[in-house]
Amino acid sequence: RITGHYNINAITTTKHLSYTGTTCIMEITTVSLLVICSPLCMAIYTSNYIHPDAGISSKEIIQKYGYPLEVHTIETEDGYLLETYRIPYGKHNLTSKSQLPVLLVPGLVCTSLIYLNLGPGLSLGFMLADEGYDVWLANTRGTRWSKRHKFLDAVQNEKEFFDYSFHEVGIYDITANIDYILKRTNFKKLFYVGHSQGTTSFFAMAATKPQYNDRIILMIALAPVAYVFNVQNPVVTFVKHHLPEIQKLAEKNRVYELASYSPPLASLGSLLCNDYAVTQIFCASIFYFFGGYSPHFNTVTIDA
Repeated sequence: RITGHYNINAITTTKHLSYTGTTCIMEITTVSLLVICSPLCMAIYTSNYIHPDAGISSKEIIQKYGYPLEVHTIETEDGYLLETYRIPYGKHNLTSKSQLPVLLVPGLVCTSLIYLNLGPGLSLGFMLADEGYDVWLANTRGTRWSKRHKFLDAVQNEKEFFDYSFHEVGIYDITANIDYILKRTNFKKLFYVGHSQGTTSFFAMAATKPQYNDRIILMIALAPVAYVFNVQNPVVTFVKHHLPEIQKLAEKNRVYELASYSPPLASLGSLLCNDYAVTQIFCASIFYFFGGYSPHFNTVTIDA
């Protein structure tokens, strides 16, 4: 009887523990889902506050704000077909005659949109056009609007297509843009504005093809990069110390394109990073992690 009594209690206790354990797991799961879903639900709730220019292309934003637009395809010496946009004059100007050309070149994995996405009055591309300059916006090889080549396909020949660095951008892409613009406008010189890698590539061009120095009125370097030895950013530090291993890993997994544009990911970013989303701080933290903290970071347009 004693044995039976204990067996019954053991069964009851086991059932109770099983029920308690299941309940505990359910509670943990529920809490976890709430933690994960609450910010997402809040983000969906604030989706009406997504920046009106979020997800817009360079061509679309130029046309949206009533500026003249020209689309030019420029072929490089090594066969890449680059899409360069031109704002020949400002919205309120009536002519493009005798306006000095300005070439704007973006940084690593960026496009011409970085000179436009804050809109008129704040973006350099629009401001220069309104000040009377003939604005040319470059999209370097491999970026969103310059993924074409005379002989290579960016998907089928991915390894060969993306086999380049800032050096090739300088000696091929920038020179091709300069030659094309000067021929098109009948000017002998132009202004050059580069950001980040757009400055590094210019330095490579100026050093290896010095004849192009005579075709530049003024070069303006925004966040110029020449060396990375003293950079304190943890990502850059890690990459420069482990570059051979990273290259081998990328080669093994057939990863050749860096930071490819993804429409679904861009839409998710707009949802989670808009100015009213509680998750925006995480989006800003990603920028801080890669580029360093700045109290002047404009979070209002982070989703754009």
